[in-house]
Amino acid sequence: MNGHHSYLLVEGQQDVYFVGRILEELGLHSAQRPEQIPGKWSPFLDDVARQRDHAERQAGRNGIPFWQMFKPACLLSQLHSVVVERVDGNRAKFGRTLRATDALIDGGLASLTGVGVVPDADVDAAASLASAQAALRSAGLAAPNSNQEVIAGNPNTGIFVLPGGVAQGGLEQVLIDCGEVVYPALIAGARTFVGGVDTDSAAYSEEDMREMNTPQGPIKAVVGSVSSVLKPGSTIQVSVLRDRWVSDATLATPRVAAIVQFLKSLCGLP
Repeated sequence: MNGHHSYLLVEGQQDVYFVGRILEELGLHSAQRPEQIPGKWSPFLDDVARQRDHAERQAGRNGIPFWQMFKPACLLSQLHSVVVERVDGNRAKFGRTLRATDALIDGGLASLTGVGVVPDADVDAAASLASAQAALRSAGLAAPNSNQEVIAGNPNTGIFVLPGGVAQGGLEQVLIDCGEVVYPALIAGARTFVGGVDTDSAAYSEEDMREMNTPQGPIKAVVGSVSSVLKPGSTIQVSVLRDRWVSDATLATPRVAAIVQFLKSLCGLP
């Protein structure tokens, strides 16, 4: 496929699904078979897994899951492709992964329409921005001076520190914004439940409440509570993929709208 190809690095799988859902709302669709992958991204295909899939199908079986052949997400339209790859929460891997991709694909990163980095702010949005800037520069790319900025060039480069602006936290804050629109009663109930937990109770050990007592613990617990009702027994990322966190109703919320505009500018999307 000739057209616009862009590459986005995020921290975790739920970020991959969230960005993917936004791209689907913008008219792209998720690749499901290796033959759908544009030639630009063919070096990401696992040839051994692809051969196994072919052999399985030739034998009349279902083949192997697509994610075993192509581990990042790939979203497509007639003129655009966007690969979204995660670093599993290890922000130090942003630079290494960008440099590896630059060496891997034909023409390197300079041949792409856009290259973006989407870290979580955690407790320090400025430090996350600086880390992402260093990652882009380490791959020979221009780094924006501020969060949510896109620099036009070859390629366009951008950084979006979640949840946006100078706020602490990460994707969960954006999900709560979405949940307040489409699942307001569940969000309210989850807040009541989580707010009523006495983390100092002798019933809990220090280890029991270690993550709950972090700055983002209660926010993550609210999102987790809602997702466990929507998709019992599944992870938050499954709920992000399958439920209405990203939908027509939530695209206009300020934080999601900012992400949408960032992706459009970075990837050259209409």
